Amino acid sequence: MQKSLYLVLFVAFFTSRCTTIVFEKPIPFKAVSIDKCPEMLVGQFMEQKENAEPQLLHEIVSFESLKPQELLIFNAKEFNSEDVKNFPTYEINNNLLIEHIKVKVNGNETIKDSVIAAAHLRTKTGYRTERQLIYRIDFSTKTITQYPEREDNDTEVKTGTFDMRQKGDTYYLNVKGLVTEDNWYVVMFTPTVELLRVNMLSQFSSDHEKDVNVIMPLTKIDDDTYLAKPTEAQLNAFLKSPEAGEVSIYKRLKH
Repeated sequence: MQKSLYLVLFVAFFTSRCTTIVFEKPIPFKAVSIDKCPEMLVGQFMEQKENAEPQLLHEIVSFESLKPQELLIFNAKEFNSEDVKNFPTYEINNNLLIEHIKVKVNGNETIKDSVIAAAHLRTKTGYRTERQLIYRIDFSTKTITQYPEREDNDTEVKTGTFDMRQKGDTYYLNVKGLVTEDNWYVVMFTPTVELLRVNMLSQFSSDHEKDVNVIMPLTKIDDDTYLAKPTEAQLNAFLKSPEAGEVSIYKRLKH
């Protein structure tokens, strides 16, 4: 199930084959709580697809820290003329990505143009849309703010709380208040010099529900949402299992 970081980070974006786990307590249990932005998370990243199929828009995610106790996450899209060639109903016109949509008017078929992405920045290889702030993480107040997409007029700015923990080279972002009010939704970040591995520990395929329940007993609290109260041994077993979360890999472009 492929989703942009905006949709998967901290937000329960359900399909019929997705299940969400929330935890009673922040995890890992034996880990150091972080009180400032980890330097290794700062940078600009592009999502790496698992297959070689053509892609129209490439997701660019930026993690910026203008001051030690704040982390800002921005989202943008990148595309070029070669990407557009693989999608004949699209074209670049005056730095805009235009989709030609066939519609029927009074029984006659006609073409309606729709602006998909405004290319405010010309790059060496193509175009990049204007960046959008999607999350603000404040380590001084332990609050996380989620901003809606520009196209989404029905969603308001949301605020929750978080506890970021470090164990080895991995960071666990435990979030409460954006997905559920009383329990913790967990995202795991493993940054390296070249890559960023994002594991949505709280999101997995419903095909693995029985397997996870054997490792770590689950209690159903809502449709497709389960509460986990693992022991330390159960949690460690879950973190090592192939069923633990949905993973996306991002290539580091800049530090």
